[in-house]
Amino acid sequence: MTDPSPTNGPPPLPASARRRPKILARWALLPLIPFLLLQIIYGWPAAKLRFEYPGAAIGPFIASLLFGLLISLLFAWIGYRVSGRSQFNGSVVFTAMILVCTVNAVVPVCGCYLFTGSPLQFAQQRGAVNGRPSWKPQTEFPSFGFRVESLPGWPQAEPKETRVLAWWGSPDTTENDLRAFITLQWEAVGSRSLDQRAQAVATSLNGKIDDQPVSLDGQPARRIVALPAETGVKPVEVIITSHDDNFFLIIGAVTRGRSCHDQIDFICKSWRWLPKDSKP
Repeated sequence: MTDPSPTNGPPPLPASARRRPKILARWALLPLIPFLLLQIIYGWPAAKLRFEYPGAAIGPFIASLLFGLLISLLFAWIGYRVSGRSQFNGSVVFTAMILVCTVNAVVPVCGCYLFTGSPLQFAQQRGAVNGRPSWKPQTEFPSFGFRVESLPGWPQAEPKETRVLAWWGSPDTTENDLRAFITLQWEAVGSRSLDQRAQAVATSLNGKIDDQPVSLDGQPARRIVALPAETGVKPVEVIITSHDDNFFLIIGAVTRGRSCHDQIDFICKSWRWLPKDSKP
């Protein structure tokens, strides 16, 4: 009885042949350099403007960087799998997505700005559009003889009406979804007294004048309170005072279930009249 001869099979594949090709080639990582540079140069200033306080912008800015990187990797993986694990195709898709995110930091390519805001809006605020003068958040109004402190955590936006001196929105308020905001407005006194103007405001809001005394840096004022609307945003609290032939109104508007009382009180307590000689 003889032993059967062993079967001669094919030699095993080398380890390098058994490994699946990586999704990205090394050259596909080069676009990360301009991506990071432009995000730092343009994206970071836009984030600081949106959140008003630089420290509050760090987290959203880092999140926007990670989102751009992860979404590019996701599309690269999809291209890699669809093309039969082609490293070249995965690298091309990743490069294209990173370049889109890079250009989008300067020019609105895809319209997605996530946590840091639109670069176009940032450019407008810097006065880079149509040659308009740059706008900066303002809390001192020497032409009207007073100053206030900006609301902590409530971003300040550029007013769209000449009678509005300042506009603050709650952190969850957007241009298309107003939740709570406060405006600081002025108007000429004319022949009206403070009580007459306060009563007119109360009537227009179906509200009433609060009996508790209130003042702005010693100047008598009136507080008007009203109920919120069933739907939408509506003024629910107004502080009005008169000074140098002008009425000044602090108007807080909210949706049902929200309040801006603490924010209005903050503005009232920070209100300071400027010396007469400080007016331009």
